[in-house]
Amino acid sequence: VDAFDGTKITCGQADLLYADDIHKWKKCANSLRLGLHMRSSGKDGGAGVKAAITDAETKGGFIPKKDEIAWIYFIAFG
Repeated sequence: VDAFDGTKITCGQADLLYADDIHKWKKCANSLRLGLHMRSSGKDGGAGVKAAITDAETKGGFIPKKDEIAWIYFIAFG
């Protein structure tokens, strides 16, 4: 998540998910990381989950509502 820096090269209009909003990308990365730690929490006693929450609180937060989830819609042609 630290590598995401809005002052560096951006995707511009090519970013179809979050329209080049670096804050939303940080929330997405933190949310994915938390999900991974939650799935493996039995192996480390939940330490990874606690670390992911603490880390995200200082680095952009999580996706707070359904409106910010990156959805990709697929339309079949044919």
